[in-house]
Amino acid sequence: MSSASGKAKIPTISYDTGGLYGSLTLGKNGSYNPNSFQKNWVDSTSNGILNYTNQILNPSYDSETFKANQNLLNQSLNTSFENDVIKSLAQNNISRGSATTAKANDFSNMAADMQQEAINDEDTRNSEVLNQLINAYQIPFNMMTGSASQAENTLSTQTNAQQDAQKNQAQIVSSLMKLFS
Repeated sequence: MSSASGKAKIPTISYDTGGLYGSLTLGKNGSYNPNSFQKNWVDSTSNGILNYTNQILNPSYDSETFKANQNLLNQSLNTSFENDVIKSLAQNNISRGSATTAKANDFSNMAADMQQEAINDEDTRNSEVLNQLINAYQIPFNMMTGSASQAENTLSTQTNAQQDAQKNQAQIVSSLMKLFS
């Protein structure tokens, strides 16, 4: 305890990881100073989180992955329409009636199912990327937490040493007072 004010002095410790995980100060006014990698990482993942959250809430289906898959789907549907509908009808000399309608309906249903599957796949992909970004966003926080834990351990050791020194000093003063009384 400080004899002038009667208040316990709050020790302060600065902890620097050598640029790996930033630096921090613990004590009365603690602070954490991330390194440039952590700042850039948080900025990048924050932007990605916002973009993918927006894609989930307001899907535009304009990603390059979706467009490429859509092109493959369209090619597959064109081939399937030619092979499964047109050729089949031509080979059987069917150009009218319920058979033609049934074939067209079957193809239409298949195309709709494939389109819905492509949309579901894109939604799943966006959700997975968002989840990965959220996990990545936590990395600098984990670095900071580890650094803070190390600094707290160091601060605790210093505080204990300071308290032990004060106890020893008090014992010496008490012994001296008894000796001279």
